[in-house]
Amino acid sequence: IRLNMKKATEPDHPNPGTLGLASPPSDLRRRAEARLEAQESVPHLNVDQIYLERELQIRQIELEIQNDELRTSLSEMEKLNQRCGDFFDFAPVGYFSLERTGVIAQTNLVGARLLALECGSLPGKHLGAFVAEADQPVFNDFLQQVFATEARRTCEVALARKDRPPVFVQIAAMLSPDKQECRAVVEDITARRGTEEALRHEQVLFQSLAKAIPDHIYFKDRQSRFVRINDTMAKIFGLSDPGQAIGKTDFDFFTEEHARQAFDDEQRLMRTGASLVGFEEKETWPDGHVSWASTTKVPLRDAKGKITGLVGISRDITEHKRMEAALAEQAETYRALFSTAFDGVVEVDGQLHIVDANRVYCRLLGYTRAELVGQRIQDVEGNENHEQVKRHMQQLQREGGGRFETRHRTKDGRLIDLELNVTFIPDRGRFIAFCHDITERKRAEEALRPASAEAL
Repeated sequence: IRLNMKKATEPDHPNPGTLGLASPPSDLRRRAEARLEAQESVPHLNVDQIYLERELQIRQIELEIQNDELRTSLSEMEKLNQRCGDFFDFAPVGYFSLERTGVIAQTNLVGARLLALECGSLPGKHLGAFVAEADQPVFNDFLQQVFATEARRTCEVALARKDRPPVFVQIAAMLSPDKQECRAVVEDITARRGTEEALRHEQVLFQSLAKAIPDHIYFKDRQSRFVRINDTMAKIFGLSDPGQAIGKTDFDFFTEEHARQAFDDEQRLMRTGASLVGFEEKETWPDGHVSWASTTKVPLRDAKGKITGLVGISRDITEHKRMEAALAEQAETYRALFSTAFDGVVEVDGQLHIVDANRVYCRLLGYTRAELVGQRIQDVEGNENHEQVKRHMQQLQREGGGRFETRHRTKDGRLIDLELNVTFIPDRGRFIAFCHDITERKRAEEALRPASAEAL
């Protein structure tokens, strides 16, 4: 008797998605029957023998299939375990399993490297023993919190290593499912701490500078709103705290005249990226007073180079502008006196070159102003030689000036008698000489001299 068995269509191998799981009994039997059907037909036996032998063969095939599945699963598990081990050991951070007392149960290669020891020597050692003494309280409190709650906890401590510089780490840990250990991730943040420390140092320097400097320092966003100002600027705005200026604009502190001009300048800077360096601003205030500032504004950019705002520094030059105006007024007055004086006026520099002369002095000597400027005073001096003139001028400089009579040579070679009233101006290093023509008086004196002699 032969049994005609339907050939199974199911594959002998398990579905890849069921790695590590045994096949369901019904599926396993169908696959075993399919494999038996593919074998040679059994010899002629009675029905009971055939049934028994068939069942045994099916059972044997089921066991073979299960063994194949187990071997495949075991191979895949070994590969997965190897990959997990590689990920564990070569991860960029240290992994630790810690007991409640802080004793290390397991760690990876990076964790061992952080402690500067061999990986195999760490189990059984207390992680807290590697924590710097100053950070021991922080670490102990952290460990207690980890085992007291199921929440993730973090702390930052320094690890002290023998014969090596300390390393700063951040530890993040959570309780294990059995609550007997915790899993900790330890990340080296030494470089980050160095960057943060450098940034804090820069901030301290900037804050100290911003507080001490008499200039006005401010930062604005793209809408020209203040995001930060220094104490000096807060004071001129009448604010008790620099933070009160945040979100405000120049329109809140100045008149429309100045605020509009400043806004337009800043928005052009935002569009073009062109800095404004050392330009003078006329600041008009709501109470009517006017101030002047020398201002520099440069764009602020983010990491991608996009303009996000500006930083400005302004120096009050109001007093300087007042002095300039006063000096200009004095210069105008001096020029008027210089030009309209009845006497000749000549200005001589420290090298004894003529730098200016009024029209009266030019007329006395017969030169144009352009012809006189640049000549040495020795070139027109008629009584003294060059060395005598030089010594005389040095004496006038020491004494601050003087009055004396001399002669100057005209363009056509004549000598005219002059009475000079000389003043030395130290700030400018120049001599101003008022020259009064006494030629006629000298002639009269010469004419009277014989008559006086006869009378004697």
